[in-house]
Amino acid sequence: MKKLLVGIAVVVVVAVVGLAIVLLRVDVEQFRPQIESSLSQTLGRPVQVGKMALSLQRLAFTADDIRIGDDPAFAKEPFITADRLAVQVALWPLLTQRELQVKQLLLQQPSIHLIQSRKGRWNVESLGDALTASAAAPPSSAAPQSVRIDALRVEGGRLTLRFDDGSERQLTDLSLAADGLAADRAFAVKIEANSPSGAKARIDGTIGPLAAGDMLLTPFSARLDLDGFDLTSGMPGGGLAGALDYRGDLATRDGAITLTGKATVNRLRLYPDAAVAPAAVTFDHQATYDLKSRRGELGRGAFAIGASALAIGGRFDNRKAQMTLDLGIEGNALPVDDIQGLLPMLGMVLPEDSRLEGGTLKLSLHAQGKLDALTIAGPMRLEHSRLKGFSLGSKVSGVMALAGLRIPDDTVIESAAADVTLDAGGVTMRNIVAVITDLGRVTGEGSVNAQTQLDFRLRIQPDAALASGSSVAGGSVASALQGAIGKSNRDGIGLTVGGTAQQPQFKADTRALAGAVLSGLVAGKTGDPNAADATLDKAALKEKAADAVIKSLFGKKKKAEPEPEPTTEGKP
Repeated sequence: MKKLLVGIAVVVVVAVVGLAIVLLRVDVEQFRPQIESSLSQTLGRPVQVGKMALSLQRLAFTADDIRIGDDPAFAKEPFITADRLAVQVALWPLLTQRELQVKQLLLQQPSIHLIQSRKGRWNVESLGDALTASAAAPPSSAAPQSVRIDALRVEGGRLTLRFDDGSERQLTDLSLAADGLAADRAFAVKIEANSPSGAKARIDGTIGPLAAGDMLLTPFSARLDLDGFDLTSGMPGGGLAGALDYRGDLATRDGAITLTGKATVNRLRLYPDAAVAPAAVTFDHQATYDLKSRRGELGRGAFAIGASALAIGGRFDNRKAQMTLDLGIEGNALPVDDIQGLLPMLGMVLPEDSRLEGGTLKLSLHAQGKLDALTIAGPMRLEHSRLKGFSLGSKVSGVMALAGLRIPDDTVIESAAADVTLDAGGVTMRNIVAVITDLGRVTGEGSVNAQTQLDFRLRIQPDAALASGSSVAGGSVASALQGAIGKSNRDGIGLTVGGTAQQPQFKADTRALAGAVLSGLVAGKTGDPNAADATLDKAALKEKAADAVIKSLFGKKKKAEPEPEPTTEGKP
């Protein structure tokens, strides 16, 4: 038995050594013209292969350099250059019949250039046309036989995409595995690549059979995975920012793409200097896209933070340098507590150390423009909410305190509505109408710029019950103030808001309020409610007296003695 095993081992060694001797005697350079001609015919592009050698390790031809030409309508530079080419062949036909049968084609560290024309076509499309034509052509003894590649591998590649506007994107560490390549049937393909910013992309699917004459009609289905894509690097020059992860399924048929998936964006920002979403934002969607017209529709979309979502639908257009959108955004009875993280993205930056609690938000917005420079506009309405940690009443606390009115710790919002426009410059609010508990009705308009600086012109119409329900311990100023509040219920108290959204600064229209207080004081002395109005413009002393009253109302130190009553010229 031992002798038999030794004999078998000797035979194997002799066979291996003999095979190696035979292979070493094969002049692989004689196959180079055949490989170049066969690949050129199959690809429809000129192919140049460098000096060849035979690798016993892989039983494959190797070449130090390869160049595949581009479609002359796109570029004179090569479509693909590679540092190394390995062509693995069927061994027995090579040794016995000198017949070349390619089992695997391996490109190592290739540089691939995909170029888009102004009409939206890609240089790779004519390559597919050549493959289908080569597969359909009958064999000819005069022409070299086309190559049927059982497996294609790409390792360590770099892919450059040059778009019709001249911009470029690059992918590195490209790897590709395609098995059973044939023009007349579907074959599996796997692609992985990284972006310079660190994103990782994976495609796992099937493609084919190749459509003769129009590669855009070739069926394709795949699973897409993207991790850590930097929106800033993907759209340079715009304000859109964040880290995107994506999981989706893609299918193309008759030149139309259907994409269903879910995007998750961390640290999302819509505009330069805008607030960043404090939590991950998700976007579930189903979209269709026509490859020829380069336009598509978003049929079903849900933009969410937490359990609540905004419904999104509309159209998008990719014909220009930057994709443009025309979308509707709807939200009905959205719980404020659930969507708190969405508010900064919509320009709703709250005062420092405050937050909205309870209530619901309703909105109907229209998003239009370039993807990285959108304008979002439409009505928004907030109901039954509380701005915790911020009291609007305290900003006019001098008036309320002297009138004997309670100053609420928080701002309780019965309702608040406005027409909102959000763009790269900030937020503009028009037609503001808010009803604040224990304060009254607030109207006006204003803006918050990209640096969150405020510029609002508001008018407060105090609740009529404020004056009638207050209890003041006598005093002509307090009585006059109650009358002023009653008059302001009709005319309103002017209020300007500056500073920043985090630290707003309020300034009341003291001159108008002074006139109302003074009217009450004079009317109390004369019994004529119009007496002050008749003399205010005539006597500067009255204006000074009124200013003194307002200074005491808005935070100035009050004297212990009773406040002096205003006098009129020529009268005690």
